[in-house]
Amino acid sequence: MLFRSGCGTLSEILPAGMPAPLDHLIYATSPASITVGSATAQILFNGAAPGSVGECQMDFVVPGLPSAVIGGSVSSMSIGLTIGGNPANSVVLSVQ
Repeated sequence: MLFRSGCGTLSEILPAGMPAPLDHLIYATSPASITVGSATAQILFNGAAPGSVGECQMDFVVPGLPSAVIGGSVSSMSIGLTIGGNPANSVVLSVQ
């Protein structure tokens, strides 16, 4: 799960200052992709974080970890996020 600001266009309009509803999900409509290391992750949800104001949530499945991570020789991997064709700054994920 990754939290960020700036969802872009949503499937439903949220009034300013109002939290995203808890009874249904509001999706971001721009195409998105996320990579962990060099592998593309499967996105399960991308949209307004339920119960939060101005926060976006992306739920994703981390693809199979390379043997170097499982063997312990790699302690971190970069996460790359692209939304609407625009890459975000990458962040580092600690792996244990």
